[in-house]
Amino acid sequence: MFAVSLHNKDKEMNIEREAWKSERKDLLDRIQAPTFMEYTNKVVREKKAEQPDEPKTDYDQFVS
Repeated sequence: MFAVSLHNKDKEMNIEREAWKSERKDLLDRIQAPTFMEYTNKVVREKKAEQPDEPKTDYDQFVS
């Protein structure tokens, strides 16, 4: 019982450590960027890369 509790606590701490590591990386990137504009451009590019591509159609959806 005690070992299971320690194992769960260890998992929770690892999740928190990963969150802290991610926040720290983001703050360092923000601090070290030459300008805020370059930092925001990087963030926008990362968010676009995370999203799946939309399927492209070869035809117009609306015919007039």
